[in-house]
Formats: sequence, C-alpha cells, structure tokens
Amino acid sequence: MDEFDLIARYFAPMAAADGAEGLQDDVALLSPPADRPIIVTTDALVEGVHFLKTDPLDAVAKKLVRVNVSDVLAKGALPFAASLTLIWPQGRAISEIGTFAAGLKDDLAHWGVSLIGGDTTRTPGPLTLSMTLHGMCLSSGGPVRRRGAVVGDRVYITGEIGRGFLGLQAAQGQLRPEYAKNADALLAAYRIPTLPNLSVARVIADHAHASLDVSDGLMADAGHLAKCSGVRIRLNAANIPFPEGPEHFTEEMIEGLVTGGDDYQTLFCAPEGLDVHNRDNELKLTCIGEVLTGEGVELIGVDGAPLTFTTSGWSHF
Repeated sequence: MDEFDLIARYFAPMAAADGAEGLQDDVALLSPPADRPIIVTTDALVEGVHFLKTDPLDAVAKKLVRVNVSDVLAKGALPFAASLTLIWPQGRAISEIGTFAAGLKDDLAHWGVSLIGGDTTRTPGPLTLSMTLHGMCLSSGGPVRRRGAVVGDRVYITGEIGRGFLGLQAAQGQLRPEYAKNADALLAAYRIPTLPNLSVARVIADHAHASLDVSDGLMADAGHLAKCSGVRIRLNAANIPFPEGPEHFTEEMIEGLVTGGDDYQTLFCAPEGLDVHNRDNELKLTCIGEVLTGEGVELIGVDGAPLTFTTSGWSHF
C-alpha cells in the first residue's frame, strides 16, 4: 500500500467538508461566515514524551484531537476543520494505522470536525503526530486571549484537576495504594482526556476576560494568565476540584496535582457573580481563586497558609 492508497483507505472518508476535495488536492478551501473570525492552533504528540509506546493507538488518536480541541474551546470558539501530520515509525506495522484512524474518525465526529488535509511520511524515530485545528469564534470580536483579566475578577476552572497526573502514575505503576481502586478510570483519563463539552465555548465568549486551557499544569497556566494580564492570581486549594477532594492529599500530592499537567480543562477569569450552578448539567464550573493587584500566582493551602513548590509545571525546555 503506497501513501495515496493509505490516505484513500483510512483518512479520505473523514474529509466531509466540500473544500477538502476528498484529500485529493494539495490545499483545502475554508469558507467561514464573514462575522465569525477563524482561529488556528497546532499541537504535536511524540511517543515517549506525550504518550507511552504501550498506549492503544485509537486512544492516542483521540488524545491528539482533544489537546487541540481544548485550545479552541478555551478561546470561545468551536472546532470545525483539522489537518493531520502522521510520521509513522519504519519498524511499526502499517496495518496498525487502521486502529489509529478508527479512533481519529470517532473523535473528530464527536467534536464536529472534518479532516481537510495533512501529510504522511516515515521515520526511523518514534511515532510523531501533529494536528492543526481551525475554530470558529462565537463572538465577532474574535478569541478570548490570555491577557484581559482585571483586578476583582474571579478565577474559574472546568472539570477536575489532577486526573492526568494520577493517570500517568497509574500507567507507570506508581499510583499509591489508596487510589488503586480508581486506577482504571485514572489511566483512561490520562490516555483520553475528558474535556469540558462544547457549551464551554459560549460561556467563554460571553463572560471571560481572559482564558486558556490547562495543559502544562494549573500553576503554570495560571501564571501565564497572570503574566499576560499584568495581575496577581491567588488560588485556594480547598476550592480546587481534585478527583478525591484536597482533604485526601498531602502537600506533596497537591504539588503533583497542580503542576503535573495533562488536564485539558478551561481556566478563565470572569467578573464576580458568574452563576456556576445553573449551567448545562454536563458543564462543571468551580470558582477557585481571585485576581489581585501585583504579579505572579500563589496557592493557599487547605490550612490557610501559602504553599511553595519546586516547579510550577511541565516545560519541554
């Protein structure tokens, strides 16, 4: 099977958009509404860095989709078109691409995304994947940026924080015995992140002053909001929605949960009084802090004292 046969068999069926030309051309045509700005994001996954060699390939494909969708939702936009770069290891069976493609097809359909193009090639190195995702802003004013938080805002988070960290521990056989009963669910959350649903994009577009997704760790990403907005952010550990609740974690464990990354939840700053209770039942919002004058990020422990960590989150360099 050559490259073109591979594309026709596994990926062309996902190219539903008219401008995709069934993946038979070198470019795709996008025709968005004039009053809906388009945003673009790109994220890559590398075997041994972002996922384990033993991870199922359909799960890897879904993770690739979701790390990109997470960026788009956090900007107050809906995903709609994606390009895929597939760099396949020379020592890996070509037949396994079918498993990857099946997972990709399922998750693109789940988020309402059409595949519009990309590239396929071989490498003597590890499996390497990259996706470029286009999103359509729900506001004519464009995306909600990292800058824009103002003193007096409250800090909100979707979902739970720390499932990715605990899931990686489960995958590596390092999960503490007291969490063993949840090992399968945590491992699944690491392999296929549970994102907030599409309705979060409307909340961000309508209410958020500043927003981003949490990928490198809550502390690190809160730091990005604080730096870009020129403010100080204070978070309260007692309010952060950890998988088991902060009372079950030592200070050491809390550090892992807020710096471990791979959460892919939406962190945003919005005016005080945002109703977090009467939203879509499937969209969990929690107020976890406030925006103050100054700079940087601090985390107040459950005992009311500030916590000090050795790192704020994940960094590739």
